Amino acid sequence: MQVYIHVPFCESKCPYCAFGSSDDEFSKVSAYFKALCLDLNFQLKSQDVKEISTIFFGGGTPSAVNAKLYDEIFSILAPLCTPKTEITLEANPNSANLAWLKHVKNLGANRISFGAQSFFEDKLKFLGRIHSREQIFKAVENAHVAGFKSINLDLIYDTKFDTKKRLLAEIENLKSLAITHLSAYSLTLEENTPFAGKKSYKKDSDTLAKFMIEQTQRAGFKQYE
Repeated sequence: MQVYIHVPFCESKCPYCAFGSSDDEFSKVSAYFKALCLDLNFQLKSQDVKEISTIFFGGGTPSAVNAKLYDEIFSILAPLCTPKTEITLEANPNSANLAWLKHVKNLGANRISFGAQSFFEDKLKFLGRIHSREQIFKAVENAHVAGFKSINLDLIYDTKFDTKKRLLAEIENLKSLAITHLSAYSLTLEENTPFAGKKSYKKDSDTLAKFMIEQTQRAGFKQYE
């Protein structure tokens, strides 16, 4: 059994994001987590789940809420986990501080996924990200201090800012970080987002996509999908 848990709260809503999330509903966090625990208990029992292989907390931004809110969820899931169960939480570099990372690691999380998206400040601003380049490095450092051995970084390419030179610089930054996995995504102009229909925001370049794949593989990241 694989379990996905949605945490629909964000400090700010990125203009390219089409996922169900909100940046102005934090008054509902406690009620949401109570309902989430009730539903999780019901679903696990009704489906007679005996063992869970993978748990993924996505969003939204799981690191945007107090880490203690995950205590009950982990207590529900723990009896169904094995030493091989992979438990991932998505996190943003600005909100996943050391205390938050240590808490979720102690609960049982063994993989963290940071929504970095870029190391360039102008591109981060364009994408509506509220963290800085320096915060990415600090977040990865803190993840190691907290004890995480499996660390993913998300990166977005094929924006209007991207060139081969800049993508090489992105990859050089990746190489300087001790991460175990990279998720590289071509920018998509999703419907019902501020980026919808803004064709000038995206280069739509097969050449850049091929270049990104080649260079990340040279950096030691193997493409598997």
